[in-house]
Amino acid sequence: MTGPFFHGIHRSDDDRLRHLGELQRTQVAAGYPAQFNFLYQSLGILDAKASALLTFNGIALAALAIWMEGSAKGGQHMLLDAAFLLSLVSSGFCLSVNWIRWESTDELADEKAHAVTLLALRDSRTRHYRSAWLLAALSVVLVFVVTLWHVNDMRAQGWVHAEGSCGCATQPAAPVLEK
Repeated sequence: MTGPFFHGIHRSDDDRLRHLGELQRTQVAAGYPAQFNFLYQSLGILDAKASALLTFNGIALAALAIWMEGSAKGGQHMLLDAAFLLSLVSSGFCLSVNWIRWESTDELADEKAHAVTLLALRDSRTRHYRSAWLLAALSVVLVFVVTLWHVNDMRAQGWVHAEGSCGCATQPAAPVLEK
């Protein structure tokens, strides 16, 4: 089994022991902790941010699905469709940021190449996160525009008006129970 799905997964105890030996060797090598701790912390920050944005996108997608099924018509519906698609693509970028990647034993053996690989990974995941964030922000802008449009339409139809002018803000009277 090869490919990115199986990268860094060890198939035998001998492979695992060799990997642990390289890991221990690199942990005590001069300069390793500060450089690699920084890179791993950066990747951890990206993972946390992408997870939070993925949660936000999930809530936005659920709300958009409900709104699109309800009162949105015509151009409003098309803009909500676009916002929905932007949130979906944003979620895809977030998922690519949170992809699990384990170092191979050979990568651990070459400290310089390992650092370059981690930095390239951080750069790639940063681009994906920023793309996800921009798409989510654009989705929010579209939802804001549709909300303003929708409220304006409701106001024009007389559904939104000054509080209390029609008595709609008052609570309905409780039914009288017969004895």
